[in-house]
Amino acid sequence: MQLRVLLQDEQHLSFDVLRCRYAEMYRELGIQELGVILSCCRDHALIEGFNPHIHLTRSQTIMEGAQHCDFRFELR
Repeated sequence: MQLRVLLQDEQHLSFDVLRCRYAEMYRELGIQELGVILSCCRDHALIEGFNPHIHLTRSQTIMEGAQHCDFRFELR
């Protein structure tokens, strides 16, 4: 993965994923729509299980055709 960190402090971590090998792999296999289900959709549950006080916001993913994935974490 290639990342661009936008904000990192005690309460926030915001970064964009500029290159995702997962998306590239699913695209090469011709099953990009499954990549969203198998890889991207697990992120919110993973964070909630890791720490229920961390909130993840993501409005777009490379897997769904965007130029980058926008990960925004906030400790509440």
